[in-house]
Amino acid sequence: MSLLTDLGRAAATVAILAGGNSQRMGRDKAELTVAEGPGLGCAETWLERVCTIATTAGATAIVVGRERPKRWSNHTTHFFPDDTPNRGPLGGLATALRHAHSPVALVGCDMPRLTPQAFRWLLAQRAHPATPDGVATIAAGQLEPLFSTYSPSLLPLITERMERGDYSLRGLLRSGKFTLVDAPDWLPPQLAGVNTPQELEVWRGEHQQR
Repeated sequence: MSLLTDLGRAAATVAILAGGNSQRMGRDKAELTVAEGPGLGCAETWLERVCTIATTAGATAIVVGRERPKRWSNHTTHFFPDDTPNRGPLGGLATALRHAHSPVALVGCDMPRLTPQAFRWLLAQRAHPATPDGVATIAAGQLEPLFSTYSPSLLPLITERMERGDYSLRGLLRSGKFTLVDAPDWLPPQLAGVNTPQELEVWRGEHQQR
């Protein structure tokens, strides 16, 4: 059975974007570790954490934007470099849809607050037949493109938007036919990305208190 067939038959696929430049953080966010300090050279990375949480929720995880790290131990995770580099998250989504051949739930590797409960909620949402392009999550009144589900039916629209230099995921959500769902009250705090050294320190403080 081919890899593409495996993904196409998966009950749910989570695509994790890991190809960004991490300019605001100043270092590769995918390689940041859950714990940091002496003797923690093999500590779990954020990318590993998000993959583990997604698979714990029952999904197949694919990573878009990089090759498989040499020390990666989870062989059920598939890695796909960007088909067209330097197109941002929209280009990563296009790569994921081409390889998955099925709807994908899109998240970033810089979302370490996510839990299996969050993924189970998202994967339980279903697009309405009249809005077949996916499910768009609304949290605190805002569209959350990095916690929404996208269908392969969007590929022509994505290609068109990229050809004219429009790489906005929120623009895609507004242009496509999406079922809109409101996030439960407990979910929005989990969707906050960690993009700067200051936000990293806040997250580490939260994590240490658990």
